[in-house]
Amino acid sequence: MQEIRNVWDVLSHFKPAADGTYEFLTHRTVEYSSGYQVSFVRPEAFEQLSHEEWDILTLYCCVYTQSDAHIGVYDGSSEISFHCMDIFKAEKIMNDFNQESILKWKDKEAYPEDFLRWFIFNPNYDENKMVNYHEILERVQ
Repeated sequence: MQEIRNVWDVLSHFKPAADGTYEFLTHRTVEYSSGYQVSFVRPEAFEQLSHEEWDILTLYCCVYTQSDAHIGVYDGSSEISFHCMDIFKAEKIMNDFNQESILKWKDKEAYPEDFLRWFIFNPNYDENKMVNYHEILERVQ
């Protein structure tokens, strides 16, 4: 299991980076041909979570999804994400953290020009629903 520390600082470092997915520790760009990429980050995370809590939730998601942490950068914003081979685990993270979608790596590779095919969209997603990160932290600690 990779060492998870200073997630907040790493994310701050990647704000100006080019769009893509990066290894958390090496900062190298990665692409996969299978599996799913999922995140727990919502705008309220930046307001609710301490630096230590970012590390705790990141480690929890790494263990739960059996993956390493990644940094996803899209449209100039960075977030922590996880490459998960199990669709059910990826969907649980997506639902628990009110994420809009999960990236399907195989479809990104197969249909490079068809952006919408790359995602599984969350039918329960509510852009107005705030995630209570402290409630989730109590459950996972």
